[in-house]
Amino acid sequence: MLLSKFSQSLKLFLTYFQITAERSYELTNLFHRFRKHSRKDDAISIDGNAIWIHISDISSLVSENSAIGNEAYLRSESLYTPEQTIPMLPVAISENIGSLLSGVERQCLSLKVSINENRDDIDCHLAHTLISNDHDLSYEQCDEILLSVKVP
Repeated sequence: MLLSKFSQSLKLFLTYFQITAERSYELTNLFHRFRKHSRKDDAISIDGNAIWIHISDISSLVSENSAIGNEAYLRSESLYTPEQTIPMLPVAISENIGSLLSGVERQCLSLKVSINENRDDIDCHLAHTLISNDHDLSYEQCDEILLSVKVP
């Protein structure tokens, strides 16, 4: 049975987390957006002919064999029902230190999708990145921005 609360001993581990930017691409100068009024675990950024798709890198916060890592493995995902949410991770991680909050640098796992000038070749690259969100947009607002871009 999954519990919607985490034990006090698991919460104590949160005081030992430290995020480092080693071996990451620093992308804090790009335009980023994340979802408004919802979980803030994803973002996109635009860099010329490339779009970056970012998700929060929880593995930079939670060790695989730690108490929190083991609990997350057992839960395997967050469960959202009309009555309640049963989180995979403690709220201190999912809504704070692991969330892509505006103006805060965070580690991400990012996919860069580039298209060449002839638009006949797409290149994909997966990377560990460091981003800082600067816009709080909904998916709909982001779509409007992307659709308004004039393609030469």
